[in-house]
Amino acid sequence: MTSIPDGRDRDPEGAQPQPSGDQPTYGSPPPPPYGTQPAPYGTQPAPYGTPPPPYGTQPPYATGPGPQYRYAPAQRTSNGLAISGLISGIAGLILFGVILGPLAIVLGWMGLRKARTLPDRRGETMSKWAMGLGIAATVFAVMVFGLFLSDPSGVL
Repeated sequence: MTSIPDGRDRDPEGAQPQPSGDQPTYGSPPPPPYGTQPAPYGTQPAPYGTPPPPYGTQPPYATGPGPQYRYAPAQRTSNGLAISGLISGIAGLILFGVILGPLAIVLGWMGLRKARTLPDRRGETMSKWAMGLGIAATVFAVMVFGLFLSDPSGVL
């Protein structure tokens, strides 16, 4: 037999190389990791736990009382009047300021009154913006309307 560079011996007739020394043969289990003690001969492997339930069965539900809460979580209330007034004020600047401007002022004023009654004053700033945008939309619409009326040539 001759030796090949990887440490295995080869038969001179060209047959398969034979394993040498510490190399495991094909199909044998790998050696245990360094530092572990092998199990004594004849002992059974440790069970992995309970077997899974058969296919199609449902695990049992938990029994007993569920979690107990001392109080309900705080619900955050929104100020719908402030939101509506703000949307009306923005739309009034772009579209129909004569109609939506005064509507934004009224909704903003009502939303501000409602915001002052809420404990966290939710919507107060939105209401102020709604009133400001409503005033700006109304003034802008009146100025454009006045331009149309004051044009003597009728071009605008």
